Amino acid sequence: MKKIIEFIRKHDNIFMFIILFLITSSYVFCIKLEANDQLWNFSNIYKMTNGYTIYKDLNVIITPLYFFIGKIAFSLFESNYLVYSIYQNFIIYLLLFFSIYQLMKKMKIRKINSALYTMIISVIMITIMPEASYNILAILFSIIGIIHLLSSKNRYIDNMIQGVIYFLIFMTKQNTGVLYILGSILAQILIQKDKKISIKNISQQLIACWIMILGYLVYLKYNNNLYNFINYCFLGIKEFSQENLVVKPKNVIFILMASIVSIVSIIATYKKRIPLEQIQRKNIKILGSISCFMLAISYPLLNDAHTLIASVTFMILFSYMLDIMILRELLNGKKVEIAKKVIILILGIIFVIINLCNNLTYFIEIMDEDYYFSNDSPYYGAIAKKELVKEINEITKYIEKENQNRTDVKIISCYSNLYMNVLNKNNGDMDLPFSGNMGQNGVNGMIAKINNLKNTKILILSNEKDRHYQESKRIFKYIEENFEKEGKIGKFSIYRVK
Repeated sequence: MKKIIEFIRKHDNIFMFIILFLITSSYVFCIKLEANDQLWNFSNIYKMTNGYTIYKDLNVIITPLYFFIGKIAFSLFESNYLVYSIYQNFIIYLLLFFSIYQLMKKMKIRKINSALYTMIISVIMITIMPEASYNILAILFSIIGIIHLLSSKNRYIDNMIQGVIYFLIFMTKQNTGVLYILGSILAQILIQKDKKISIKNISQQLIACWIMILGYLVYLKYNNNLYNFINYCFLGIKEFSQENLVVKPKNVIFILMASIVSIVSIIATYKKRIPLEQIQRKNIKILGSISCFMLAISYPLLNDAHTLIASVTFMILFSYMLDIMILRELLNGKKVEIAKKVIILILGIIFVIINLCNNLTYFIEIMDEDYYFSNDSPYYGAIAKKELVKEINEITKYIEKENQNRTDVKIISCYSNLYMNVLNKNNGDMDLPFSGNMGQNGVNGMIAKINNLKNTKILILSNEKDRHYQESKRIFKYIEENFEKEGKIGKFSIYRVK
């Protein structure tokens, strides 16, 4: 038994990778086909793989790295939901959780405690939000950035690496990038006594980042796509913030409390009466500074998912504070050591069982002869209700029939991509008519586009309750008041534009 424990301790990275593999793969294949973030992000990558251009053809409102990586995955393997889910829900989450474990160890938390804290954070995240996204990819790069900051030696090469990390985060999600950069700058000012050195380091990092961003802007300009990028990623921000504010009191309270704890933790490092080692003070300053800014990611969508994303750095800070101030002493006895190993073992066994049950059920369903999506379908690998599969077939056949009669069909709804992906069609803003997703001209611009349509049938959801809260009511009201209703198909009302 001692030899086994010693082997695990020596090869803890492999052991932890396997544990995290079991946790993430337990949920990766629970892929339901619905009109949600997973569909909309998949659709953008799928359309890019089929020749459409981000920003020029697709109303993507974030920077493009997540979608470029997804396009590479689709080009190398298959363009379907199965590959997408492995990329999004498995690889990104697995790398994030493993990076959190490495960060814990970097801060000199004992391996077994690091494993326990990482598993708790992983289970919390994957339970509340089974699907990862560009948000999680940006957080992954942020964790890598923090690991690098902890070991940075003020060398030129260190500043170049941190500059590259700035660029990666910004190119994955622009607001996360800005917030991480601000947190990193504050952290470096706090931990560096010589302010001239900190200013030099920060300047080199920012210059490296800006040179790479400038390179991308030149690329966009060369491809006549610069204005589209600026329009969707920046000029629609005001409308997005005004129209999509979501406030859950419990989440507001949590963010406020987490902000206070982050600030107090930084202040505590300046109190000599608090028994902290120098390295611990440095770690807290770095984590606390970045946590303060990253918590702002939750605005304006203060729902459970965005609150969770915003609080990842805080959860790591909180775990570290508990460990060095309280738990390190409490969790050090022989009996406690055995208890921790038993807990990790039990959690591992639980996730082996969950993994087998979920994945066996999933693969039995998609390998069944009656599975509803063929191998060449974009939705191969997804689980869908039979009613939805029937509806997709009905709507796509209707669109094909109308196109044969030289009548265009536009579905102005967040459900649109369910059908457009099958038809390999794209209608730009109309496929996701969210407030803030339509650039500088916003809702007025969309109404102008609708007015310019000729010989077109517009489909909108008949029941207001089926519409997404981010969809503009003004657009639907305008269609209902200005165009002739021709009938219904499925859940949609049909309006005729002559």
